[in-house]
Amino acid sequence: MIKEGFSIVICCYNSAKRLTVTLQHIAMLQIPEGMSCELLIIDNSSTDNTAGFVKEEWKKYPCDISLKVVNEPVLGLSYARKRGFEEAAYDYVIWCDDDNSLNEDYLKVAKQVFDNHKNIGVIGGLGKPYADAEMPTWVETAKMLAVGKQEEHSGPVKGKRVYGAGAVIFKPAYEKIVAAGFKQLLSDRKGNSLSSGGDYELCYAIAMAGYVIWYEERLTFIHHIPPSRLTYEYYSKLVKESVPCFATLDAYTIMLNGTNINSRFEFCLYTAKHFFHFNKELIKYSFRAIGTDKRDSYGFFLRSRSRFFFLRSKGLITDFTHIYLNIRKLREFKAHLKALSIH
Repeated sequence: MIKEGFSIVICCYNSAKRLTVTLQHIAMLQIPEGMSCELLIIDNSSTDNTAGFVKEEWKKYPCDISLKVVNEPVLGLSYARKRGFEEAAYDYVIWCDDDNSLNEDYLKVAKQVFDNHKNIGVIGGLGKPYADAEMPTWVETAKMLAVGKQEEHSGPVKGKRVYGAGAVIFKPAYEKIVAAGFKQLLSDRKGNSLSSGGDYELCYAIAMAGYVIWYEERLTFIHHIPPSRLTYEYYSKLVKESVPCFATLDAYTIMLNGTNINSRFEFCLYTAKHFFHFNKELIKYSFRAIGTDKRDSYGFFLRSRSRFFFLRSKGLITDFTHIYLNIRKLREFKAHLKALSIH
């Protein structure tokens, strides 16, 4: 039986050098009255003795948060997060990345939101970037580094997804989609790979189950970004390795938007519409990029957006069948959710 409280899950792959500040801030968290809290370290086949480091480091911080370290041998962030849900003892699960510093009132704010707004499945917070280097102006507009506002104000998220860093998930909502046969199609980050999208996929699945995806601007944390991630080369690699996830995410958005696609012909019309839209955006950003320097913040942003829309256009063609088959899988998932609600 799930108990009321918080399970803070940190999924780690060779995280020993990044965890000290993250652990310090977790130890300072204010636990809501009458609730319990645990820290779960999911060691995703690290080779740098992350587990041993955490056990020794945590001894320095006397607090009421218990520590549990678990090994997940299957490489991939989605697998590690799945293991975190399985191990979590409490009904609110927080995804804290190994480079996040949660504000001390994080648990209290999350509890207030869940208490005041019923039927929330996931709450996304406000990540504030910090780096030991000059922060480029494009960081908060890039939308792929888990920082910045996720809506203009606190409330339901129109896009029905929030970034995984700092997200708080209602565990019964997760258990409902699992009972309906949910199996994550995206592995997300895997070792040194920059593939992504697992956080969005989970939000979409929970939204399909009828839950609200919420953004709360008072739920703040610092995202420590190393200088190596603030380069054109890194961000280009991130875009290239992340775009393939849309073969799965597009299927979810089609289902959530209620788009009527019951045949390959209807899917072809949908694909053609989006292909022309992506190419329109590609041309727009490409023309704006002419004459700018990619090392300049503005030029960097324009070239990154151009590359993104080029790969999205290409993906609609190369992943055509994949997207269509995913729609069929999600139609079955939706039917199972409906059957669960009836019973």
